[in-house]
Amino acid sequence: MHRFIRGAWAAVAVFIPFAALAALPQPGLWSFDGEANGKPGRGLQIDRQGGGAVIVSYYGYRTDGSATFLQAVGTMVDGKTLEAPLVEYRNGPPMVGERRSGEVAGVAGVLKMTFDTEVYGSVTLPGDLARPVSRFVYTDHRARLNNQFILVTLPNGGPMLSDKAALSTHLRFAVDGEQLKGAWVNEEARTTISFQGRIVPAGNGFNTTLMETSSRNSLGQTLKLQFENLSVDELGFLNGQMLSTYDSSSADESRWSALFGACYSTAEDSVLGVTTWNRCKPAK
Repeated sequence: MHRFIRGAWAAVAVFIPFAALAALPQPGLWSFDGEANGKPGRGLQIDRQGGGAVIVSYYGYRTDGSATFLQAVGTMVDGKTLEAPLVEYRNGPPMVGERRSGEVAGVAGVLKMTFDTEVYGSVTLPGDLARPVSRFVYTDHRARLNNQFILVTLPNGGPMLSDKAALSTHLRFAVDGEQLKGAWVNEEARTTISFQGRIVPAGNGFNTTLMETSSRNSLGQTLKLQFENLSVDELGFLNGQMLSTYDSSSADESRWSALFGACYSTAEDSVLGVTTWNRCKPAK
């Protein structure tokens, strides 16, 4: 059974060294850790385009309590750190009144951001200490994981998978509160490996470590699947990063893989006597 899981990795996953995956930040709202209390506060809006090109808008307050926004534009040269002037503006167009172009009011100093992952990092504002920030999440899409997903990725540098290969292996997920149950299914080999673990929200997706619940190998080891940034979009496409190890093994970065799939439902055709596959729409 464990031989199957290793073979499945080679057949349907693109293997990428995890260390090579840069910690490029997810675009969207970011909050200062400990300050997201539901009341008006400060935060960051990050937009990233073209890889490492980043625009950071900071919205906060002056010492007299009045609101302000500043902006920094730069490029992440090392894949995880941004340093750029933090610029303040004035005389822009009001909500009602004259339409005019704003102008630079001054440079507050240098903004520095370091991203540990796509959803966690730290920001150093001019004259301040480094403070932890994280991707702000105001919706919960874990219900989208309550589906089965055909794995449709390509081997690294290999040919396109045939329909038969694409339909032979898939993942099933079921969410129960903070627990995620999973099953790795090979229809051709008629094998199923079951997993379970705690799911943790992380930006647009989730992190989780699933331990095998179906069996152990001859050495008494339990297979472990670690997922990072596991998410399902509005179209039903699954993506994330995955590491497969045993419970007694240390993480081997070279075994991280990119994982992709598409949400499908199955139905038995009573006339033809076969299983049909249909694209499904995930729950919101």
